[in-house]
Amino acid sequence: MSKFKLAEKNQLRPLLGSLSSEGLIEARRGLYPTPKLIQAYKATDGFSPEKLREEVLIEPW
Repeated sequence: MSKFKLAEKNQLRPLLGSLSSEGLIEARRGLYPTPKLIQAYKATDGFSPEKLREEVLIEPW
């Protein structure tokens, strides 16, 4: 995925596999978010880094 500059074999495929196994995405004719991912997105104000840092879910840059 050029938008995020991920290497397909080493980064993208493992990421998609993890998201799929956690039930966050589904593969049909493309990739689609599951209700579980949509709920997480809403609960975190759109996964904003500032909000995640405030909640100490990720390390500061």
